[in-house]
Amino acid sequence: MISARMKCFVVTAGMKGVVSECIKMLANQKEVSNIEETMVLCATEEEYDREGKLSAFVEPILTPFNKSLLFTPERYPALKKFRGAVVMGDLVEDLAAVRAVPLETVLSIGFDNFNVPEVTAKMCAEFDIVVKNDGTLEPATEILSYIAGPEEHVTKEKDWLSKILY
Repeated sequence: MISARMKCFVVTAGMKGVVSECIKMLANQKEVSNIEETMVLCATEEEYDREGKLSAFVEPILTPFNKSLLFTPERYPALKKFRGAVVMGDLVEDLAAVRAVPLETVLSIGFDNFNVPEVTAKMCAEFDIVVKNDGTLEPATEILSYIAGPEEHVTKEKDWLSKILY
């Protein structure tokens, strides 16, 4: 999902330092040298003590419940240039991340990690696509590869989606 041609924001309740390093490692594997220019990371920042141990989280702490308050065009002015977004999450509340952003198109991909009928029904009602049984990022990777362009798109056998989606 890392592309030299696709600009993106990553909004996660995860730890910014850890997520940032993972993204840089993936970018290096794909030989994407301009990752700093093409990606903005909105995540909870952490502080470390002199020994390098995690000592605190920097306010504001990002959670699925406050993403729409913190991920705004006022806080991230570059958002004003975006017309579309792909939102991925394992909670319906993750969809709130883009509510404050004026977008023309939003594609939402949910990951049903719970397999509880009531939760699954709610996810299917709210997300455009729901990956079942704690599935992989493969659907998102395929979609983003297709958006990025033909050079990066990998075709799969026709029925692969039916095996992992509701």
